[in-house]
Amino acid sequence: MNSSQVQAPTLRGALWLYVIALIGTALIVIGLQGAIRSLSLLRLIAAFMAVGLPLFIAALVYRLPIAGSFGGAPRLLHLLAGLLMGAAAWLPASWLIFASNYLLDMTVGILPPPPAITEGILPLAAVIQLGVVVPTLHGALFWGYLQRCAAGFGANGAALLTAALYALFALASTEFGYAGVLGALLIGLLAAFTTRYAESAWGGIAVGCGYSLVRPLLENTPLEAQLFTALGTELFGGAWLLAAGGGAFAAIFLLQLLRAFRAAPPETPSKVRMGGGWQLPLLIALALCLLIGYGEFGLRARNALRVAPPPDQGSTIVPIRPTPTP
Repeated sequence: MNSSQVQAPTLRGALWLYVIALIGTALIVIGLQGAIRSLSLLRLIAAFMAVGLPLFIAALVYRLPIAGSFGGAPRLLHLLAGLLMGAAAWLPASWLIFASNYLLDMTVGILPPPPAITEGILPLAAVIQLGVVVPTLHGALFWGYLQRCAAGFGANGAALLTAALYALFALASTEFGYAGVLGALLIGLLAAFTTRYAESAWGGIAVGCGYSLVRPLLENTPLEAQLFTALGTELFGGAWLLAAGGGAFAAIFLLQLLRAFRAAPPETPSKVRMGGGWQLPLLIALALCLLIGYGEFGLRARNALRVAPPPDQGSTIVPIRPTPTP
């Protein structure tokens, strides 16, 4: 193919793909929850139909170099560090989700809990779907294409923007709503900067896979029950804070280790352009996130707590109710 026939990737085009992915994922995951109880199946369908398919069509029609956006082949060290980083970040991300959900429950109202992520599916299928396929397809959009197209903001700016968009994407792709944004932001930051230091999107995808593998492997198992029994119900107590802080420290340590052994940047990086009017799809995406939040907060308000608050004794006890783990 003649190089003149190849379209240079633009941030505007990447953001339009993000808008399509956000709308499609929300329609499938949120819109079909009442008809299809299996969240694992809904996420798999959304990843293929709303993320993978539009990205493939765009690459085919506009001859976008999606494969080239992944960067070079990652070193084994980068892949292992990414997997371990994502797994280590599961507990601090879970704590952020639990804490956010608790505060929203207390201040706005309770969001009716969805079914467990592994309900209605074999454990092995859940591991493959949620731990490998879905984070790989999402990683192709965020770390393989969007972060690459945001290079006009600089390496750090591109990583921060992509991580923020990944966090907002959790409003549609997970069952936690706004309670899941901070947890997703933590994973997004780790994946984005892993992609930067490894000079390969496969490093960021490894972080997503490492994080996503923990949940189907642990949820509804005796090991999970023992873990949360040991940590107790006091969310802001010493056990939870120590465990979450330890996981965050391990993840950041692995990121710094990867940074120390970072890959050399490419000598002649591919040309990227911002594209005129890139702010429009970004504003549309933000408006859609506010619309999703409007629906969630309205639902929470209809389930507002009507009980007197407990005496203030300097501690916060997590309300025990059947919510799925992150």
